[in-house]
Amino acid sequence: MFRYRVRPRSSAEMQKIFQRGKIPGLRIIQGLFIIIIGIAFIASNANNSSFKEITGHIQKDYAHTTNGLYDATYLQISTDPDDLYIFDKSTFSPAWTDPTVANERVDIYYTDDTPKHIVALQMYDPFGSPTVKYTTGDYISSLRASPISNVGLDVGIILIALGALWAVSAIYKFVRVRRQQRPASPVAGIQASPGQSYRPQPYVSPSASYPDQGDRRNS
Repeated sequence: MFRYRVRPRSSAEMQKIFQRGKIPGLRIIQGLFIIIIGIAFIASNANNSSFKEITGHIQKDYAHTTNGLYDATYLQISTDPDDLYIFDKSTFSPAWTDPTVANERVDIYYTDDTPKHIVALQMYDPFGSPTVKYTTGDYISSLRASPISNVGLDVGIILIALGALWAVSAIYKFVRVRRQQRPASPVAGIQASPGQSYRPQPYVSPSASYPDQGDRRNS
């Protein structure tokens, strides 16, 4: 059986522990800040998207003319009946020759202007399978854009990953330091004071310090 003697830590040891306990907290904040910057990059890249997409079924189409000449076509779809989508069929490739069919499914790619200009149309057959996709030069150019146009998305993902790794590493160090600051006492009823540790010492029986009864009688 052992007794434990309390050995106070030196001021230098306490200062190191204090500093190690503070640094992980700062690193956690830094990691969260990096994650926020990454989210901002992704949001900025999403807002810079030039075209939007909507899916619905054609309700009506209107051919607009000026002085008897075709000028533009307006579409009204089920998912956004209060707005009209405009396109010039002469700008489509392949050439627009077939009339629209009521309730025909369509994917519309458009610019968010007033009115909304269509840059591509994906048509579907009655069974829901895609058929012809009519595209404009602007839409094709956007597909051929340099990969640098998506740099905001890539940078955002990298920053989020780095920030998460930095924060998790700091949390791990923080928990480890906190455990080192709270040494457990192996003897029930004995608690360690802050900044102190226990060192085991051999137990000496009280009887070893006194002569036994036989020795007293002989004396």
